Amino acid sequence: MSPWFTQELAEFVAAVSVAGSEAAAARASVERAAEALDADVAAIVRGGEVVAAVGYPQGRVPVAELARVHTGAGVARLVVPGVGECLAAAATLEYPTGAVLLVARPDALTREESGQLRAMARVASTTMRLWSVLADERAAREELQRLAREQAALRQVATLVARGERPAGVLAAVAEEVGRLFAAETTSLVRFDADGAETWVGSWDATGLPMRADRRRPATDVPITVEGRLWGALRVANPPRTAAATRADERLAGFAELVATAIANAETRAELTASRARIVATADETRRRIERDLHDGAQQRLVTFGLRLQALRATVPAELGELATELDVLAAELVNALDELREFARGIHPALLNESGLGPALRTLIRRCPIPVRSDVRVSGRLREPVEVAAYYVVSEALANAAKHANATSVAVDVETTEERLRLSVRDDGVGGADVAGGSGLVGLKDRVEAIGGRIVVESRRGAGTSVRAELPLADGTTGVD
Repeated sequence: MSPWFTQELAEFVAAVSVAGSEAAAARASVERAAEALDADVAAIVRGGEVVAAVGYPQGRVPVAELARVHTGAGVARLVVPGVGECLAAAATLEYPTGAVLLVARPDALTREESGQLRAMARVASTTMRLWSVLADERAAREELQRLAREQAALRQVATLVARGERPAGVLAAVAEEVGRLFAAETTSLVRFDADGAETWVGSWDATGLPMRADRRRPATDVPITVEGRLWGALRVANPPRTAAATRADERLAGFAELVATAIANAETRAELTASRARIVATADETRRRIERDLHDGAQQRLVTFGLRLQALRATVPAELGELATELDVLAAELVNALDELREFARGIHPALLNESGLGPALRTLIRRCPIPVRSDVRVSGRLREPVEVAAYYVVSEALANAAKHANATSVAVDVETTEERLRLSVRDDGVGGADVAGGSGLVGLKDRVEAIGGRIVVESRRGAGTSVRAELPLADGTTGVD
């Protein structure tokens, strides 16, 4: 292997590894291949699709002609504008499946150059696959962040209703939350009156100015049905039609359904409990689904790709030190991405809670706490799922508050079951001063606990630490489920 071969391949690796995306890696691959092999044309072709190409004027790439060039086809000839007839050579890519990296120039490649083309194809394939996996991971993270924003908006509405806010205040908050969430120009809630007229009962404008009739825009109306009757509509003006707004209509419909529930809850306190229970159940099911999708999808792909990357690293000869270093860097980035994804999945919904129940899940949670915890967890067997989930998140939020905000040096966790209830308490020796009404995670705990008929008490005097006590009914007293 000549020094020239080694240098060119190292430069190829350096160029494609910093591309930033699968498409950019493909583009960098053909550019570097053309430069290294002094080719007039270079392209990555998959079936009848040109993934990337250089050497042709924009919009004049002969797709069908390039698609006929493949490995094992003998000498292929291409007519290149401004150059004339050229000899083409190709190397197979493992990814994308069925793709080849080809180059064309007036004279044929030497044996050493053909070997270099195959080496470049292997690097291009590996790097493009890596960027594809990382793009999937980023997409999953963005989806999680979007879901978190939606859940936060829904939680805000539910919290206002739970505090006894007047319906007008709740509807104004809904209009603002939806407007910001969907980046709309204006959002309004209208009530359909018996005489056919419409009454604005809540509105929001991106400019911050009061909405006026002469500033109305073309809008999407999502019907709001309350207890079987058409109550009104959630009206969203000009939401952006971009990739980030995929399924916007479906998401708006789901939000309108929950808005309708909030309106009904404002009319009767009994319906409030049922609504909060549905919101909690929907959020938990979404968490479980996303956690499963991440575990079975992106995480497994990252693990599999890591093994393939290790295998590829093991085949690199000693004289390709720079290539080995670049592959090591890629492997380290992959490990970091996998670790971040696992942390995201663990925070969404604890798989151990579904698999083993509340006792093992709490013990694992306590072991992970960065400050000393004295625990007495006396829970045997399985409890109702809403009880296990609520108890887990009460302990999780209390421990997180103690570790991150309370400057605590120790925590005590006690959990026990009686014939009818589960009782738990979490006490820390921190600075205290936690405000349940201040919009912290403790608000969500109160909603979650009360949604299943339980109660929670938080005591947090400044300088006296924080105590969180909760009682949860073991039997279902809210939904009629045994």
